[in-house]
Formats: sequence, C-alpha cells, structure tokens
Amino acid sequence: MPLHIVRNDITKMKVDAIVNAANSSLLGGGGVDGCIHRAAGPELLAECKMLGGCETGSAKITKGYKLPCKYVIHAVGPRWRDGKRGERDKLISCYQTSLALARENKCETVAFPLISSGIFGYPKDQALRIAIDTISEFLLENDMTVYIVIFDRKAYQISGKLYTDIAEYIDDNYVDEHSDNYSARLRRLNALRDMEPVCEASVCEEADEAIEPNMCCLFGLIDSRNQFSAKEKSRILSVLATECEERGTDATGIAYCSHRHLSIYKRPIAAHRMRFRIPADSRVIMGHTRMTTQGDARKNRNNHPFLGYAENRPFALAHNGVLWNDGILRRTKHLPKTRIETDSYVAVQLIKQKNALDFSSLTYMAETVEGSFTFTVLDQRENLYFVKGDNPLCLYYYPHCGLYLYASTEAILNRALKRLHLPIGKPERVELNCGDILKLRPSGQMERSSFDAANLLCPWSSFSLYPVQRKAVPQQHRAEQEYLDTLKGVAAYYGYEPSSIDELLDVGFSTDEIEELLYERMIY
Repeated sequence: MPLHIVRNDITKMKVDAIVNAANSSLLGGGGVDGCIHRAAGPELLAECKMLGGCETGSAKITKGYKLPCKYVIHAVGPRWRDGKRGERDKLISCYQTSLALARENKCETVAFPLISSGIFGYPKDQALRIAIDTISEFLLENDMTVYIVIFDRKAYQISGKLYTDIAEYIDDNYVDEHSDNYSARLRRLNALRDMEPVCEASVCEEADEAIEPNMCCLFGLIDSRNQFSAKEKSRILSVLATECEERGTDATGIAYCSHRHLSIYKRPIAAHRMRFRIPADSRVIMGHTRMTTQGDARKNRNNHPFLGYAENRPFALAHNGVLWNDGILRRTKHLPKTRIETDSYVAVQLIKQKNALDFSSLTYMAETVEGSFTFTVLDQRENLYFVKGDNPLCLYYYPHCGLYLYASTEAILNRALKRLHLPIGKPERVELNCGDILKLRPSGQMERSSFDAANLLCPWSSFSLYPVQRKAVPQQHRAEQEYLDTLKGVAAYYGYEPSSIDELLDVGFSTDEIEELLYERMIY
C-alpha cells in the first residue's frame, strides 16, 4: 500500500495529479490554492471559470498547464464549525471523489494536501486521520501511489521513528484506527506524534507563508516627500496589492486622504481586478487584501478597511488576524449593535468608545481584544498607526526618496519591488516588534509607544503554552481553571470553538494531550 507523508511544495511534485484545496468558486484563493494557480499560470483560471464552481465535498479536474503534473484535481473541503454538521462525511467525500477522478484519468501517482486543515479550520489531527483512513481504504483495491504533502518544516517532526512508508503502520493499526475506546485513541495519538515527513525537499518561501493562520494581508505606502506622481503611486499600489493576493482574494480595499477628506475604496474582488486611482495630493495609502474567516465578503460592509469616528473625525482601520472575544466585548463593554459581521470591527468600536485616536486609545484597544492581530489605522491628517501584535509586518524606508513601503511579509514586499524596478536605492528596515505602536506622520516623522501583549497568544515564540508569566494562585482549583481557560484561548486563536476543549475532555482526552494537539495544529 504505497502511501507516503512527505514534506515538499506541492506545486513541485512530479506526479500525474495534484489535489488543490479549493473553494467552491474554483477561481483561486490564498494558501495552497493561490500557490497552485500562480504556478500553473492564467490558463488554469480560464479553465476553472468554465466549470461553474463545485459543491462542498466534491471535486473537479483540469489540466496542469505549467505545473509538472498532468492534472489538477480541485477538491472543495468543508469549513469546520462544530463537527456536528456533516463535516467529516464531506471531507471523506473530498478524498473519495478526488481519488475516483484520478483513477478515471488513469493517474498512477497523486499528491494531496491536508484538505480543509488551513483557513477552513478542520482540526488537523482529525483531518490527517480521515486522509489516512480514506486513502488506505481506496488503496486496498486500487494500484496507485499517493502522497500526503505537508508544507511546514515543523510538520509532525516530533522526535521518534522516521516513517518512509506508512503502509505497514496502517496495516498494523487499522483495527485501532477504527476503534472508539480511549486506549485506542491514545495509541493513535502517539503513533501520529512519532511520524516525521520523509522528504527533505526544499520548501518555497511562498509555502511557508501560506500556512500561516489568519491569511489576510496589510500593505501600503507613505510618500513622505511627495516625490511620486499619482500614476506612479497607483502603479506601486496595484503591484503591491496583487502580490498580496496570496494571503487573500475575497476582497480588496484601500484608504487614503485627499484635501483633508478620508476616503475608503473597497470591493469584494481580488486585488488584480481593482483599479487604483490615487489622487496626486494623497501621500499615505493604507491597503488590505482579505481571506474571509467571519462575515460574508460579498457584503462589502464586512470588508477592510473599516470606517470609524473619534472626536467627530473619521479614521480607517485594517486588521490581519483573528479576534475571538469580540462577542464578549460587545456585551460587556455595551458596544452598539452593528450590521458588520467581522470580528475585526470590534477594534473600531473600542477606539470609538474612547472618542480619541491616539496612543492611549490604541493601547486600550490592543490590550482589550484577545486573539491575534496586527492593525493599521489611518486618520484624517494622514497619520498612519501600526499596532504590531503577533502577526507579521515588514516596513521598508528608502532614504534616497523618502518612500515607505509595507506589507504583511517581507517576501511579498520583495516580490513587488522586483516587479516594480524602482530606482530608489536600498531600503532600511524599520523594526516593529510585538507590543509596539508606531505613529508615522505623512512627513515621515516617527513616534513610538507600546502596549502589554498579555492577551496575545504567541505559542511559536516559546515552548511554554503561556505567553506571559502569571502569578502563582494558591488555590489548586483556580490554577486548574486558569490552565483550562488558557487551553480554550489557544483553541479559539486557531479558529476552534472553546467548547471543543470540553468535548475532548468529555470523551477522555487529558489536558496534557489536548495541549499537544494544539501545538501540532500550528502546521500547514
């Protein structure tokens, strides 16, 4: 039974077919979907447009075009909600339909990503278990070589036996994999922890960035000396926004000021379809590309940037990340009802509550929300604020011309610069660390402040589950409750309902085992 787990960039797999973790439109997105479309070229999108979308749990096949594979099988996995809405059956159907298409097209080798385990939020241990079970059942009656491709270098790389071929493992543990008793679950968990990817192939930077949770992108520019024409700034924004598509294609938006008037222009379309017309007097432009996690992107009010008011002056806010206590804050802070459905908008409401846009109100907002974030905020005077949390941001300054450029990742920024060929010399990187607030005036003058990042969950920055030091609690039950609350917080950060922790406890998992599961979900 030739089933392998490998570490590689799926777009470089020399197989008959690769499987794309697609959305229902089949028109491209972020993550794996975006990487595959970029590598295949525009012909893939053109063929996908002719397919009329695809239902969740099903798959459709196209040519591979510029990819080293003959075919791309586009599988639409389910979004994880609570596990009680048919998610498992739909995910199984994804693999079954994809394998059937591969067989019909006489494919001998197929490579799968871990479908639905990224932005769709399917718990990764369950997703892997379903993938192994479904593929192995198919291989019992079909002659095919199948790869499960993991992008992340740290994926399942917990010390233990190196599995170059997991067929024997599946054969030896097949009964256990279909058992519901507690000891069997533990054996499965331990077996998964022992796995390592077999392939030492290089992993592209794009793949590493694509696996990051919270796949939106912040971008923008500050023309501090007003040396660039409206056409030049529009071109810079267009190229930069298009490169940001790898982190979100559901919507694109910008905010800018002209003649002391703040404007927000946003649409539920990918960045390459936007037409940027920046006024000549606009020196600061703040942008965002969106990967939807909450709130229908087709309703433009749910897209970034968001409009707010403080001291009767407008401001615009954009967010990369996930805030998981927005519902609680709306109740406890008595925030007004809103038709905007995204978690991000609570940040606007908190600033409005203070009726000021300054370091104090931004500190209050950043220390009140819980989850993950980096914010950008633009006011009517063209002051741009960076509220740097645990999500990435890269800011370049070009002293030769006074230009500032920023994007969520350095790789995106560098790719845009390579396409632009701007004769502006070498940049200086402006350092922004977690907990920093930077105010950048349109003149280029900087002011800095900071906030307490205790409510941020940054498990990759430490081997400890706790991102901050906590005072010892004398009562044992209080300590246990704090630990449980922290587990739920980490679960919520990764997009899982805190109630899922209670469900795992109810079926027999210990808190230690749940903690290990949460760490393993940091992959892909």
